Parts: sequence; structure tokens; C-alpha cells
Amino acid sequence: MLHKTYATTIVSERLVAAQRQTAGRRRSEPPRSVPEAPPDLAVRMSTAADLDALERLAGLDSRRLPAGPFLLAEVDGELVAAAPIGSAGEPISDPFRHTADARALLALRVRQLHGVPAAAVRRIPLRMRRAAAAA
Repeated sequence: MLHKTYATTIVSERLVAAQRQTAGRRRSEPPRSVPEAPPDLAVRMSTAADLDALERLAGLDSRRLPAGPFLLAEVDGELVAAAPIGSAGEPISDPFRHTADARALLALRVRQLHGVPAAAVRRIPLRMRRAAAAA
């Protein structure tokens, strides 16, 4: 059996060595972060007050602003995409942001407003859809 003082010294040395090893590991581990919440996406109809924002968006997209009402997509309160409702024009969007999801959601909602089910659009050949959009 070990002497009490000798046993205490061994235990304290092992404790200090273990703390040194763990301290080194903690420094190399990346800091844990809380996952970010996804941005808020809102789809709404345009109003007269949205004209300046629509013109700015069309300018960013290097396109002319078609006449008529629009369906707007806002991410965290900022306009990022707009789709014309009355005409068959292409949606306009901010080219400096990821807007593919917002554009797809706008296209789906425009089809819903026109009463065309999404499955019916997929059955029409692409060349016929393009010809109809150009007319």
C-alpha cells in the first residue's frame, strides 16, 4: 500500500496531465454555433406603393418593367423577385441574390391564380409553352 502523501501526489500529477490534454483538444474543436433560422419569405400582390421598388428591381435585372399587376416575393422585407400576373412575361429578380426558390414559388402561385394545375403545365411540351408565351 502507498503512503497517503505519495498517493495524493500521483493523483494530482495525473489530474494536471489530463487537464493539459483536454485543454489542447478544446482549442482545436470548432466553436459550436446555433443554426440560423431560414429567412422569412412573403408572397403578396403589388400595390401602387411598390412601383419604385419594381423599377429598381427591373433595373437590376436589366429589363423593362411590363405593365400590369405583379405578384411579389420579399425575403426579410426586401423585394427580390416579381412575376407579372396579367401577361405571359418572364419574372424579374435581383441577380445578386439567390432567387430560384422565390421565382419557382411565384410561378406556381401565378399558375394557381390562372387556374392551371401544376401537373397540366408539365404535360404541355416545352416548345408549345414557349410559343404560347411569345404570342
